[in-house]
Amino acid sequence: MDLLRQGRAVTHTQRHMLIAEGEFVLAVTEGALGATPAVFYDLFRVQDGKLAEHWDVIADKPADLPHANGPF
Repeated sequence: MDLLRQGRAVTHTQRHMLIAEGEFVLAVTEGALGATPAVFYDLFRVQDGKLAEHWDVIADKPADLPHANGPF
C-alpha cells in the first residue's frame, strides 16, 4: 500500500519513545497521516546491522480518552 499515492503522506512531528533491547527497536511517535493527527508504533528487528523486519501500527490520535494516561 503506497500511502503517498493515496494522498495520505506520513509526517512525524514528535518522538515520544525509542526503546531497544536485543535485536528489536520500538519507536513511538506522533504526527499526521494526510491531514489526520495520528500516532505511530514501529517495531524493527535488526540483523547484522541492517533492518531485517518491520511491523507498524498507525492509529488516529484520539481527541479525548476515557482515562488521563494519554496515548503514549
